[in-house]
Amino acid sequence: MNRVILFTVILFGAAIGLYYYQSLLKSEIDINANNQGQQRPDYTAKTLRSRIYNQEGQLENQIWASNMKYYTGSMTLTQFDAPKLVVYPSGKRSGWTLNASHGELEQNNLLRLSEDVVITMLTAQNQTNTLLTDYVDIDLTTNDVSSDQPVTVKGPGYRLDGVGLKGNVEQEHIEVLNDVKATYEPEK
Repeated sequence: MNRVILFTVILFGAAIGLYYYQSLLKSEIDINANNQGQQRPDYTAKTLRSRIYNQEGQLENQIWASNMKYYTGSMTLTQFDAPKLVVYPSGKRSGWTLNASHGELEQNNLLRLSEDVVITMLTAQNQTNTLLTDYVDIDLTTNDVSSDQPVTVKGPGYRLDGVGLKGNVEQEHIEVLNDVKATYEPEK
């Protein structure tokens, strides 16, 4: 009878072991299936600073970020936390400064800034203008900027509120598109 009991215990233990092994395999497959949609970055950086120069060796733009994640695959994408971009129109020492909470750079040189976007411009008259919005696209090839979100433009003695904008950094031109309300205050 000892052989029968021993054989039953071994058979029962093998059944439990096989069941446990299959459970582990199933949970690993489920984890892999869930993670397939979440691509891991190819590389990351902390406290990033980058400078980009043109063919003539002039500084075109600089970018800083607290964190950066770079992804490749079907579409190359770079994500930034707390990005700051300075764009220098050709032949000028002063440029436009763009700050935001988040940013994404796509492979077609389209930079999307979101959340608390602040654009500071120094005009030809050496006046500082500030543009506030929640979202803006910047084409780094053409230097075109655009947004369909509410915007506020502040400058010496005025304030513009509206919805949407388009413009060009190189031409130092911004146009508020819709529902524009302007307030002018004489300088003191």
